[in-house]
Amino acid sequence: MAWWYTAGLLERRWPLLDGIVEDLLYQGNMDFTSVSNVNNRLRTRGLSFSSIYLGDKSILWKFGSEFERDYFVNSRFLWDDRFDSIRKWADTLNPQARLVWIECVGVPTRFWNKVFFNKVGRHVGEVVMVEEGTLFKKRLDRGWILVLIPRNHLCPDLIKVKVGSECFSVKTSELSLSVDFS
Repeated sequence: MAWWYTAGLLERRWPLLDGIVEDLLYQGNMDFTSVSNVNNRLRTRGLSFSSIYLGDKSILWKFGSEFERDYFVNSRFLWDDRFDSIRKWADTLNPQARLVWIECVGVPTRFWNKVFFNKVGRHVGEVVMVEEGTLFKKRLDRGWILVLIPRNHLCPDLIKVKVGSECFSVKTSELSLSVDFS
C-alpha cells in the first residue's frame, strides 16, 4: 500500500521560530485535543490514516491512498476549525523545538495554582499545558508542565522564585514524552 504524506500544522506562530520556519510552514498552537478531534472525524468517514507527532508544532498524517489524502486536504470542514493550514510533506522539515514534560518539586502549597506553574514553565519555554492532576492537586509533592522548548535547549535544574518578600527554589527536571492522538 502506498502512503501519501501531508503535514498538518496548528494555528499560532511561535515568535522564537518565525525567522526559521516562515518559508516552510505556518506554525500553531499545540493542542492535542484538536488533533484527536480531526482524527475522530477522519475515522468516522472510514479513511485509512495515521498521525505522528514530528516535533515542534508539526503533525504528520499518512494516508492509505492518494484519494484519501486529497479528500482530507480538500475537505476543509474536517480541519478548518482546528488548523490554519495543511501542507504537503517535505523531507526538508526539520523541527526546531520539542515537547517535554517538566517535573516541578518544591512548590509551596499556597502557590499551587495554574498561574504559578505557567510562570515556572515560561522560564523553560512555551507552556502548552499544566498537567490535569497537577491542577486538581492530586499530589502536592510534585507537579508537571508540558513545555515546548528549542531543540537543543536544556531544562534548568533549579528555578529561583521570589513572590513578594518570600524566596524559594523549584527543582525542575525533564521527563520523556509520549504523544498519542487516538
